[in-house]
Amino acid sequence: MQLRKLYLELTAACNLDCAICYRRAWTESPLEMSAGTFARITEAVRRSPELRTVLLGGIGEPTSSPLILEALSSFPGKDIIVTTNGIALDDSVLRALAEHASLVVLSVDGLEDAFKRIRGAELAAVVASVRKLTAMRAETGKATPRIELQFVLSAMNSDDLPGVIDLAGDIGVDVVVVSHLLPQDAASAETVLYGRFEKPGTRDLYERARQRARRRGVSVLLPPLELKTERRCSFAEDGACYVDAIGDVVPCYRFSHDGTEFVFGREKKVFKHSFGNIADASLESIWESPAYAAYRRTLIENRYPSCPDCDLLEGCNMAADTTADCWSGSPSCADCLWARGFMRCP
Repeated sequence: MQLRKLYLELTAACNLDCAICYRRAWTESPLEMSAGTFARITEAVRRSPELRTVLLGGIGEPTSSPLILEALSSFPGKDIIVTTNGIALDDSVLRALAEHASLVVLSVDGLEDAFKRIRGAELAAVVASVRKLTAMRAETGKATPRIELQFVLSAMNSDDLPGVIDLAGDIGVDVVVVSHLLPQDAASAETVLYGRFEKPGTRDLYERARQRARRRGVSVLLPPLELKTERRCSFAEDGACYVDAIGDVVPCYRFSHDGTEFVFGREKKVFKHSFGNIADASLESIWESPAYAAYRRTLIENRYPSCPDCDLLEGCNMAADTTADCWSGSPSCADCLWARGFMRCP
């Protein structure tokens, strides 16, 4: 399979400290991508005509990177996706987004009070950024960038979901993508609205959201409410990889940093897994290496176990971390909630 999509972590740092962020469970300090690492990446992209999409994002805030303006203009002919909190977008960044981006995804996890509680910032700043960006887009005469809102759903903000759909309609955003919360601590684990089985009241919430979306002409994408048999790794299936700020080539968001997650209330240690660094080998050779190719094939063919619904889970110590699974797979994706559709990647 060819490499078709590249997730690029320009920085692991962020200008916010959100209550629900994965960074709170990291064990290392956030790093910035160097100019040399970025240059190696841009050269690799130029050598890869089949690579169609470059996503500037990761867990850090890409627009806070000193490389952001260069990155937006360095991949002509590619679809550029940018994920951002939208809090501190100056006119130069907004102009570059209007000129070069295909899609901008902004995080909005509630209306004013919930947004301030979760993100420690003002929602008005994001709204102002969207309005400026749509005005600049109109000046270019293009239909792009498309703009989406990303909403991380939990009991902390569920009442605001219909209101965020209204907000999207008010500011000219066509799509609201809803993703469930992946908890980093035991307290947050109590607030999730999904489970092995559907929780009371959640279906009514979804129906209210759908009705509001229909009235406002907004598309709302909702994740499942309970565990299903089907699994799909979007990174493996879509031919995507992730290059972090130090040039390590990792398979996905989940394996980009050491941390902790709670899977249906059960604590799990997540360890970073790299298949190589672009300072030591080309991106193409790392992507095509036997170990990485075999790993992707395992995911695409669904030849790996499922921890959440395993009868032996309570007595199994292999589920405590991502080192390996009971079918000798490494790293272990047997507990991955992204593959189950609970969390969504842009």
